[in-house]
Amino acid sequence: MLNKSKQILMTLLLFLGMTASATMFSSHSFAIESDDKSIIEPEVIPPKGDQGPMIPEAMISRLPIMVDCGPVQMLMPDIVTKYAEKPFASMDVVFRTPQGQMLAGKGTITVNSDTGTWSYIVSFGEAENICFFLSGSNFGPWIDPSAEQTKQIIPREDEKPSVTKRVLIDY
Repeated sequence: MLNKSKQILMTLLLFLGMTASATMFSSHSFAIESDDKSIIEPEVIPPKGDQGPMIPEAMISRLPIMVDCGPVQMLMPDIVTKYAEKPFASMDVVFRTPQGQMLAGKGTITVNSDTGTWSYIVSFGEAENICFFLSGSNFGPWIDPSAEQTKQIIPREDEKPSVTKRVLIDY
């Protein structure tokens, strides 16, 4: 029975991969770069609705991505044991498959606070499978790049420029 399930899962993943590849290469939303400066594209200003700007569907690109899905027992050991990540946040998620089907699940972000690695996993209610969507490193708080990050310490007249006894702490 396990081999049959594994074969069905592998066939499904192969089908999804082929569908995603076909979608990516046939999509008009992936524009080809051109050095032709004579082409002038008009500026498109999205109309505003009650909820803010309404973006026309033609302006949205959908990237087909490969997502690893499988039994919890196969995917979770890497996250829990290999990377020592612990659950950090949980949320309800909705996403669209390459075929346009909307799926809903429970998203979990796991983080290793010592190494900064993180993973984004989605589970589907009573299903035995989970999907491992994304992972990365350098997890941390968002810092506004436009905000001043460091203040230059100007030494007093009686201090040498290369050695200072003062420490600037900005809370």
